[in-house]
Amino acid sequence: MNERQKQTSQRAICQLIHTYFDHSERHGLGNMKMHKQLSDDEFISNLEIDIKIPIRKGIDATKIVLSTHSNMTIWELKSLIAQQTNSSPINLCVRREDTKLPSIKDASNSKLLSEFPIQSKEKFSVNWVVTPDPLKLPLITHDKKLVPEVECIFKEWFIIFSEDLNREQLIEIADYSNKTEQERHDLEAMVPERTRAMTRELCATFAKAITTIKDIPVTDKRVTGLFDNFSRHIWANNNLILEDEFLLFYLE
Repeated sequence: MNERQKQTSQRAICQLIHTYFDHSERHGLGNMKMHKQLSDDEFISNLEIDIKIPIRKGIDATKIVLSTHSNMTIWELKSLIAQQTNSSPINLCVRREDTKLPSIKDASNSKLLSEFPIQSKEKFSVNWVVTPDPLKLPLITHDKKLVPEVECIFKEWFIIFSEDLNREQLIEIADYSNKTEQERHDLEAMVPERTRAMTRELCATFAKAITTIKDIPVTDKRVTGLFDNFSRHIWANNNLILEDEFLLFYLE
């Protein structure tokens, strides 16, 4: 491949990447933060938003005034407007009143206000747009199993929020103190020499990670419900979750 062919190939790859991100941003950014948001920002005050949609049923369109920072993304601005209009940011189309200025497109969600740039006292209009549902993909196969890609994700979660425990540690966590001597003997005979397992404490940490709730104790129903219904290895004594049980939780 000569130098010209390399340059052509690189341009094609860059265009593919640009097209991918351009399309993916149309449906929002979730809670993702842009690295460029770490840069210095300026305070933008009195943005006048002309709402062209009813805020609630029976209430006419109105205007709202917002103040924010220049390192906010367009998606965050839409989210801020959505909070005040009882709507979803994915259905909001924001337009600048001054059409001579760079327009805000659906694929501009990751851009910062400073990149347009947006100034204090600028005027905008917001309209409601119908967004098509994203493509639905099956998560379970026809024979009632998790599709491999989904199973791989759940297995990675389990590895992150579980521990590699030896037999002595497993017995200690399982806690047979309320069992008879014979029951303890029988249960200990079933305990493997080593396995990965999720404890109630690690399950609480997992629940906090996926819900963003700051404090979830081991007594929370999200934790107790998982152990009560899916800790099915008798020797675990309802105190440990193994990988197969974790996957079964998501399957059901």
